[in-house]
Amino acid sequence: MASSGVVGNTSEETFDMLCSACKEQNINKEAEKYCVDCRDYYCSECLKLHSTLPALKGHKLLGKEAGQSGQLLMVPTERCERHDFKTVDMFCQNHDQIGCGTCIAVDHRTCQDVFYIPEFLKSRANVIPEFLQRMKNIENKFKEFLKTFSDEIDDLKANKQREIETINTFAKKLEDKIKEAQRDAISKVEERYNKIMTKINRDIDNIKREQETFETTKSFIESTVMNNSQAFVAMKLNGNKIATTEAASDVIAKIKLGRRVHFTLDPKFEEISKERMCLGYVNIMPYSFEYKRAADIKLNSDTKSCGVNGSCVLPDGSILFADRSNKNLKLVDGFALTVIDHHDLKTKPWDVCCLDDKEVGVCLDNENKVKIFKVDQKLFYKYELSFSFSCRGISYCDNTLYISDSKSIYMCSLDGSILKTFASNFTSSSIYNIFVSKQSNSIFVSDGSIGKGVICLSSEGNISQIISNEIKWPHGFATAYDGKVFACGFWSDNVILLNEKGEFENVVIGKGLSSPQALCFNCQNGFLYIPKNDNDSVLIFELE
Repeated sequence: MASSGVVGNTSEETFDMLCSACKEQNINKEAEKYCVDCRDYYCSECLKLHSTLPALKGHKLLGKEAGQSGQLLMVPTERCERHDFKTVDMFCQNHDQIGCGTCIAVDHRTCQDVFYIPEFLKSRANVIPEFLQRMKNIENKFKEFLKTFSDEIDDLKANKQREIETINTFAKKLEDKIKEAQRDAISKVEERYNKIMTKINRDIDNIKREQETFETTKSFIESTVMNNSQAFVAMKLNGNKIATTEAASDVIAKIKLGRRVHFTLDPKFEEISKERMCLGYVNIMPYSFEYKRAADIKLNSDTKSCGVNGSCVLPDGSILFADRSNKNLKLVDGFALTVIDHHDLKTKPWDVCCLDDKEVGVCLDNENKVKIFKVDQKLFYKYELSFSFSCRGISYCDNTLYISDSKSIYMCSLDGSILKTFASNFTSSSIYNIFVSKQSNSIFVSDGSIGKGVICLSSEGNISQIISNEIKWPHGFATAYDGKVFACGFWSDNVILLNEKGEFENVVIGKGLSSPQALCFNCQNGFLYIPKNDNDSVLIFELE
């Protein structure tokens, strides 16, 4: 028989398995059992001691062959915490739960598919490898995640550097332009200064010449004063010279001095210098918004819940809301989100848009009018334009007003003259709002017809895109960055993003808007304002 090892012992017998405890004492004794928990072999004598110790009584004992034959891998060693640390060696397939024999007897006595775990695994050799492979797959996924996110950091750093370089390049161009303008201004100052200096120096030279002539004549006459007769002759001979010099002095005395060079800043640059300069806007693509809070825009004089049909953001960041329910315009501070002024219209407004020079236009569909207001911390009524059609949607681009009724779009000058009309072949009398892209001159139309959505027209009025699957019953529009456009859906309760050609890009807000009818976007702080329908609050979302 093969010995399990050379042992210093008086016994000459050899055994297949030696008692681990005896072996430690150089005693050569044959093992009877293998303890799974101790991972040791025990002879019959040591086994008695092992069985009497309370801490070892619950250990799993197997035949001595288990330690070598590989049977150990099929024997559970986990103890049950519910039942005196019995071995967890049973499996209920019906409930996919494991437990000790007592657990199975108590909790799964009616279950049909209950197995002793070692026996269960004999016929399902792939269970453990598959689980190990599953863990390996998870491990590989996390390694891939770490690599992907690490690569993302590298790409983000490169992206950051590119954007900073873009800013620096633009700032350098701006700096070069300013320096060029500075050189031109200095050159003009120098030119004007040199002209004045040339004239003054010419006058000084003339004065010196006249002075020299006078001094020569004066010296000659003074040299003859000892002889009155000669002095009289000298006086008469040089009288004309003295008279000429005297006349020259009168002319010189009339020369006006005090001219100074003065530089006047161009009003456009003076206006820029008063305000905080902004090179551009920082945004994260694709657009992602986070809800911030709601702001109350109800006035004490309002008799109904606010129902905003149109809104726009002014250059100073303030916001104008056209409250159809209460027949007024509300001017809201874009940062404090408080109403700072309002104007009672006496009739229901529909849409509103920003014009140039701090002006806004608001459509009054029931009166066939567009009223123009100047906005400077307050609303100042200026004038109104009257038309033969009901004024609903309004937009402004390149000194031209675009106004729609329910079925057509009219291009108008600022004095109300109609320049061009787009016929109603693109909608069935259901236009709500319109928007014109300054980048592409595309015209966006919110069509309330069943099955229609946002219609994008070319500058000639031809249909280029129809977006109907991603938005239902669209209403308001708002300009985004890079010529892109936001549109809100009343039925779909969402906000979508379209590019300047009218192509759908993505849904930026997908729920919780309470049937929006208007929205506006502040490019300065990345805030999107969406009034709640028939409510007094405006939802505020911030660009992440």
